[in-house]
Amino acid sequence: MPPDRIAAGPNTTDSSDKAVQQEESSDTSGGIPVNPGYVYDPTGRTDPFFSFLSLKKETEEQEKQLTELETMELSQLDLVMIVVSPADRWAMVKDSKDIGHVIKEGTLIGTNGGFVYKIEKDRVVIREEYLDFRGQKQYNDIIKESPSL
Repeated sequence: MPPDRIAAGPNTTDSSDKAVQQEESSDTSGGIPVNPGYVYDPTGRTDPFFSFLSLKKETEEQEKQLTELETMELSQLDLVMIVVSPADRWAMVKDSKDIGHVIKEGTLIGTNGGFVYKIEKDRVVIREEYLDFRGQKQYNDIIKESPSL
């Protein structure tokens, strides 16, 4: 402290000290005093200002990227033929409009996120993944049989 303050005594302050004290005590936001010791931590909490419309837009974009086979129910598809070669296996399915689609193992198919799991000489296995009541992954295998001649 400067020597003139020590001599004047503890109760006397000059005008610059009063301005600093007023600045520190008048830390308000719109007339409401702000407690500088509290800081909001949103970790692990939902954001009340999060827009659900952005989720809808993302879902619409994902739907736009679906293939034609992913937009059809499996009940709309009929297995027409299976081709088995030493190199690879293919199958052809026909939709309700009589349009043929060539599929192979790994092809995404159906509205429930299914994929061609296995192509055998007389059938095609389509696997759909879902969560059971415990939240564990389960698989549902749908079998499309080859038409008999």
